[in-house]
Amino acid sequence: MTEKQLTRQQLAAMLLMTDAFALFCLRGGLSAVTAAAFAAGCGVQFVLALPFVVTVRRGRELPRAAMWTVLAFVVLWGGGLFRMLWDTAELIFTVPGNSGAISGRMLTSGLIAAVCVYAASEGRQALARASVIAAALGAVCLAVVAVSAATGSDWHGLTLAHSERGFLGDFTECFAMSGGVSTLILLLPGTKGEPFADTGAYFAAKGVISAVVILTAALVTGGIMPLVTCPVITAAQLSQPFQTQRIDALFLMIFAIFAVFALAVQTVAAAGALGRLIPQFRRLRSAAVTAAMLGAAFLPISHEIRAVGTAVLLLMPAAVLVTDRIGGRK
Repeated sequence: MTEKQLTRQQLAAMLLMTDAFALFCLRGGLSAVTAAAFAAGCGVQFVLALPFVVTVRRGRELPRAAMWTVLAFVVLWGGGLFRMLWDTAELIFTVPGNSGAISGRMLTSGLIAAVCVYAASEGRQALARASVIAAALGAVCLAVVAVSAATGSDWHGLTLAHSERGFLGDFTECFAMSGGVSTLILLLPGTKGEPFADTGAYFAAKGVISAVVILTAALVTGGIMPLVTCPVITAAQLSQPFQTQRIDALFLMIFAIFAVFALAVQTVAAAGALGRLIPQFRRLRSAAVTAAMLGAAFLPISHEIRAVGTAVLLLMPAAVLVTDRIGGRK
C-alpha cells in the first residue's frame, strides 16, 4: 500500500531536526563569520538543488544507479550522525568513570538504533506526524536559549569569538554538515505542494536556524572559545534563563529527542529507497540499514570528502535533465 504524501511542514520538521542535531555537535571555534558562511552555504545549496526540483516537478525519477548512490549517501550520513552522537555523548550524558563513559555511549547508541528500527516499522507517516511535535518543542527550547543569551550575555563576547577555519573553511563545513540533502532527495517526491516552494522553505529555515544557533553559541562562549570543545552545547549549559531552573536539563532532553529523530529519519528514508530498489527485500530492511549506518560510523571520512559528496548529490539530478534533453523529452 502506498504511503500518504508528506506535508511541507512534516518534510521541513524531519529534515531540520537532523540539521539542528548536527549543529549541536559542531566542534571548533564559531563566530559571526561562521554564521554568515553557513547562511551562504544554505543559499548555494538551494541553487544547486534547483535541477532536482525540476526533475520532481516533471515527475521524473532518478535512474537506478543514481538512486543507489543516494541510498549510499544516506547510510553514510546516518553513520556520521551516529559518530557525532558517540563523540558528543560524553559531554551531554553523565556516566561514571572512563569505562562507564564508553559503555554508557554504547548503550545510548544501541538504544537509539533500536528506536530507529521501531520508528521505521511504524511507517514514514507516523514518524512525520511525530516530527512536527518534536520540532516545535525543540524550536521553543532554542528560542529560550537564544533570548536568554541575547538579554543576559555581554555582547562584547561576540567580538571575541573566533573561528580558525575562516569563511571558506566554515562554508565547506556547512556542506560537510549537510548530508541531509540525500534525505531531501528521497523524501521530496513524496511531498504535497509545490516542490520549489517546499525546497525553498526548507533551505531558508535551515539558514535562519544555523545563523541563530551559531550566533548564540558565539555570543555565550566568545570569551572562552579556545577552551570549548562543542560551543553550542557549552552555550546551552551556561545559559540560565530561569532563576530556579537551568536550561541544561531541557537541552539534554531536546538533544536526545533530536538524535533519535535525526537517525530515525535516515532509517525510514533509506529503508524506503531500498524497498524500491529491491522489492523482494521486504523483511528486516530497517534493521539492515540501521546496521549499515552503525558500521559506517567507524569509516574515516573527512569533512572535505563529505562536503564534496553533498555538492555531488545536489548536482547529480542535472545529469537527468541533460539525458532528458538529449532524449528529446520535455
